[in-house]
This record gives sequence, structure tokens and C-alpha cells, in this order.
Amino acid sequence: MGACAWVAAPAPSSCREMLLHACRNAGSTPRIAHECADLRSGLWLVATGQAVSILPKLLCDAPPPGVAVRELPGPGRTLDALVRAGTETQSAVAATLAALTALTAAGAQGAPAPPDEAATPAPPAGRGAPTAASGR
Repeated sequence: MGACAWVAAPAPSSCREMLLHACRNAGSTPRIAHECADLRSGLWLVATGQAVSILPKLLCDAPPPGVAVRELPGPGRTLDALVRAGTETQSAVAATLAALTALTAAGAQGAPAPPDEAATPAPPAGRGAPTAASGR
């Protein structure tokens, strides 16, 4: 895919760094032909066959027609929730941490997790693998 035109966020951007890192790890250097601050809009360049991209999974939930989304192998992203010490057992905070933990676990497995009212909240750390988007 090194010869393909790529769409990326303008520098400096964590999304751009993720794309560059993933390509380097695959032994390729992307030819960034398009920069788009709104990466959802950049998906239209992918849909029309003008570019390919690597985006966070959150941006690929409703791709435009003509975009194939493929999950890439690898550990993905780590998320941390920070709360004031001692508040993690308060009902609202505990419920939020439990929901975040369930969502990140579901994202790592690719399916929604059922709510678990009895779950003991753990410090949420999850993986949401980056995805690759390619056009027609």
C-alpha cells in the first residue's frame, strides 16, 4: 500500500502519528497526498477511491458507502480513567468506571458487552484497535 495515496490528519496529530507508526511497523512509508483535520470527512476521499487511511475505530462506526473497514492486528490504544482518590466506590463513579470497563472490554473483542450490575469496578484500561479504511 506504499504506492497508494493516503489521507491523514495535519501534523501535529496523534492520529497521524498512529498512521505513520503502523505503516513503519509494516515496512512501508505512506505517501500522504491529502490532509484533512476532520478525518470523518477524509473518509469520503477513501470512499471515492482517492485515498486510503488508518483511523481510530471510533471514527469508523458509520463509514460512507464504498468504504471497507478492516481491523488491524496489534494491541491498539490504552485508555485510562482518572478519578479523585477515594471516590471510586461512590455509586455514580463506580457505575461510570464499570461501564467504561465493559465498553473497553467489548471493544477489544469487537462486540458490545452486556451491562453487568454486579461487576466490581476495576481501573479501566482497554484496547480499541486501529482500523484501516480503503475505498472501492
